[in-house]
Amino acid sequence: MQLEKEVDKLRKKVEDVDKSVNIIQKGEFTEEMIETVKSTAKDEIEACPRSEASVIKERLKRSTEEKSDRVRQDINEMRKINETEEKKQAMVKKNLELEEERNERAKRVKNVIMYGIPEAKDGDNKEDIRKAQMVLKELQVHGDKNSLNPIEQVIRLGRREDRPRRIKISLMSTDQRNTSLRNSKQLKDHKRECLQKVYIGADQTIMQREQAKELEELKRRREAGEMWSYIGKGSSSGKSLVNK
Repeated sequence: MQLEKEVDKLRKKVEDVDKSVNIIQKGEFTEEMIETVKSTAKDEIEACPRSEASVIKERLKRSTEEKSDRVRQDINEMRKINETEEKKQAMVKKNLELEEERNERAKRVKNVIMYGIPEAKDGDNKEDIRKAQMVLKELQVHGDKNSLNPIEQVIRLGRREDRPRRIKISLMSTDQRNTSLRNSKQLKDHKRECLQKVYIGADQTIMQREQAKELEELKRRREAGEMWSYIGKGSSSGKSLVNK
């Protein structure tokens, strides 16, 4: 009895399937089938925008990252260009400074600076010339065949103070300048006391004076027994380590 019921149910299901197949073949759909199709389509439609949004989001992310990378690359390139340009400008500036230094040294190549010459109260330049000539004569500095006077120009430097200002003396030639510097050591032990107080030095640029100070400092340190001493950045060779 139970078996017959099961067979009837199975036969019923087969008939329903056959009926559904026939309906589909004829192009006819039941309300239940239509609702099932609608439900499935709705799920796919709802799923589709989420899928597209995810794709769009991923594309935007990649696009943003690519643009960011390009921006970073552009910034790095600009930095490199700026660094190169700065180096070029620094090199140009350095070359201009060196050229200016060479020109300034060339202007001073025939000059000497004389210290310790008493200054006239009225600032008489002729008196300064006379005293300078007297000192140079003691140093065996003479004129040439064109002029007995070796001096081209005499100028007091700086503002008037309690002590005499130094004198810049422009000579006719570099030979006269070198002779005056070489023989100036004789003044220290001169029989005339007024000449013992006179000192003659080269007409140096700021850079030359800084280098001279650094060399004096180096000499002082080495004489004090320091094993290592530094020559500063102002020196012609830059900062370097010097062994005693």
